[in-house]
Amino acid sequence: MATLNDSMQMDNKKKISFKTIILLLILILIGSGILSYIFNIGGIRKTTNNLVGSIFKKSTNQELEQRNNLEEDMKKLELEKDELLQLQTELDNLKYDLELKKDELEEREKNLLERENEVEELYKEVSQQIDDIKTISKLYENMDGQKAAQILSEIEDIDIVIKVLKGIKKEKAAEILENMETKKAAYITNKMLEVSKIFQPEEILQTEEILE
Repeated sequence: MATLNDSMQMDNKKKISFKTIILLLILILIGSGILSYIFNIGGIRKTTNNLVGSIFKKSTNQELEQRNNLEEDMKKLELEKDELLQLQTELDNLKYDLELKKDELEEREKNLLERENEVEELYKEVSQQIDDIKTISKLYENMDGQKAAQILSEIEDIDIVIKVLKGIKKEKAAEILENMETKKAAYITNKMLEVSKIFQPEEILQTEEILE
């Protein structure tokens, strides 16, 4: 039993001695390295400095390259942002122009509709007047010439008299004028001639066809 314990103690002493030797060797190597660097044995200081400098230089170059790349990316993003803003501005301007044109078209359409309504109302009014003149002309055409002349002579608006006379047959119109006072008949005849110069028979016929 005593022999087994002695053997284990010897093994432990050997392990401790081995570890101590390894530790001493490491310390010797570290010390040698430090002394070699301090006294620059075999140019080790220069080699070490170059190695360390190369490592730091490589790291610095990589950082600088990354920074440059980042700056380039930022510039590209700014350019793209400016282009997008410009496009947005152009789109807004186009939208504004379209709104203006839309408003103009709506206003023109409204004015056109109002004019169409006015023309339609005028057409109805003129058509009614023509119908009235035709009706009245028929009455005078069937009336005694002397009696018709007396009534028409009392009408102050010569234009109405002319319209009535133009709406009846020429023979009947001549009979009515013969029964009027000479000056009155001459005045009405002159007015009728003036109207005939302004509107030729073909134009009068076309106007009546359109109104009908």
